[in-house]
Amino acid sequence: MRYRAFPVIALVLVLFVPGCTQDGIIAQGGGFSLTVEQLRFEITKLGPSSGYDNTYEGRHGVVMNLAARKFLADEAEQQGFGGEDLEEVIAAAEEAALGEAYWRWKIEKMIMLPRIKTKPWIEKLDRRLHIKDLVFLVHPVAEEALSDLRAGAPLSGIEEAALEREDIRVTDMGWVIWKDLTREIANIVFRLGAGEASDIVPAGDGYHVFYIAEDTPFGIGLEVLSVRSKRFVKAMEEERKQLELQDALRAKYGVRFFESGLSDGLKALAISFAGERPPDSLMAGVIASYPDGQVAVGDVFMLYFSLPAASRPYVGDYHSLSNLAMDFLMPELQARAGYEMGLHRDREVRFAARTTREEYLIPLMEDYFKSQIDITPQDMEDYYEERKEDMADPARYNIRRILLSAVGAASQAHRRILLGADFAEVAMQVSEDERSAPQGGDMGWLVAGLVAVYDSVLADMEPGDVSSPFQTYSGVEVIKLEEWMPRRILSFEEAIPQMKMYITNTRANEMLSDFVTRKREEVGFTVNEELLRDVWLPDPTYAPPEYKEVEPGEEEPAPALPKIG
Repeated sequence: MRYRAFPVIALVLVLFVPGCTQDGIIAQGGGFSLTVEQLRFEITKLGPSSGYDNTYEGRHGVVMNLAARKFLADEAEQQGFGGEDLEEVIAAAEEAALGEAYWRWKIEKMIMLPRIKTKPWIEKLDRRLHIKDLVFLVHPVAEEALSDLRAGAPLSGIEEAALEREDIRVTDMGWVIWKDLTREIANIVFRLGAGEASDIVPAGDGYHVFYIAEDTPFGIGLEVLSVRSKRFVKAMEEERKQLELQDALRAKYGVRFFESGLSDGLKALAISFAGERPPDSLMAGVIASYPDGQVAVGDVFMLYFSLPAASRPYVGDYHSLSNLAMDFLMPELQARAGYEMGLHRDREVRFAARTTREEYLIPLMEDYFKSQIDITPQDMEDYYEERKEDMADPARYNIRRILLSAVGAASQAHRRILLGADFAEVAMQVSEDERSAPQGGDMGWLVAGLVAVYDSVLADMEPGDVSSPFQTYSGVEVIKLEEWMPRRILSFEEAIPQMKMYITNTRANEMLSDFVTRKREEVGFTVNEELLRDVWLPDPTYAPPEYKEVEPGEEEPAPALPKIG
């Protein structure tokens, strides 16, 4: 379960009232009731940061935290803090959870992964690939280049043309293995060998052709290969099921597309790409309709530009635009189908609605308590004398970075800088970080201690130094330290905002704790100590669900009905 990081967690230390002896009931009182099965489910939802260790103290802490959140949320709603927005917030969370539940049921639980034992699979997956990404701005040029490659023309001809023409770009992705590739690219290049090119792949920045420059065995052990092959096949199966599900829901709910609306959508996107605002008449065009609703150009327009630039799909024709409209529709259609299946009673869906309610209401209760707190000048003087060392600006550093997806490209950029090239110019030319590259890789001032990998790399660097390439979750990076600002103790006047915040939070925490303690006493809240101590409870589950394996040709069992309640 994802808990908000607010002071209520400290409430688990408050003494409880023993005495509940009903079978199967762990705790109850004041509208709160927790059964063994419910507690088991709650524990499986705990996140890695919860600190739960399955001791009696850990179990008791979870129970008390759940009860405290319920009491605080109920009180906030009784005080009218939620307002009219509360129902909309809960409904949106329930709809999203319904869609996810429907996806899990229709796709994840129905995927059967074959065991990968055949030689062709091993040969394909046990490879290092040297991939080059050819990007063409015009489709006919891409078709001509692909035809030449498949006729035996050398890649060097296209690479030479890319140096002279602005409508062709060749990017060396370097040597990669399957774990380094996105699912989409892995599916495209999987069946290709050395010297072979993929079909044309339209994307937001042009038409891509992926070319395998070299192909060598990597020597992966069979056990590792088995795990990777399962993931790879699962990814392909999920994509296939997604398309099947989309077609089924479109037919089930009678989704209809309109040529006039698709035409308006293409015009609106073209105008926006030119840097202008599309007129309202185009944005109001109806792309698709379905019972009780419709999809306007503005809906798809907002979805497209809400996506990160690197992941925006190609939208240059009716087919691609209708796919984007279905992406907009799918969450609502999945939620509707999930409700019809009775999945609104599923524990995952109820859990999402309840936690959303609490996360919406409890901060309002915190704000209420904070509004009751009065801080005097003497309070701040006392606090400053006691906690002066804590009143400080943390150490900061200003860096530039070059972010690339391939080790080879990062090493090449690093060599250029060591040979005298300006770091900022190289960053503008090659960095794949869309935010910092236009500013020469400038990342601005960052707080020391927030990015562990940077802290480690910067530990032995002085201002002006450039790091060697290093791996991060984003890719391969090279950074330059521009300036370092050490930690500095704040004066009393400078520390006033921090002191007000710290004192307010501390006192609000005490008020929250006092409220929950009084509430438990008022309602006679009880915990079944013996049952809580002895009952079997699971450890939190952070791993993804397992998938059943079947031998090729084996008949897949019919899925059971989903468990409701």
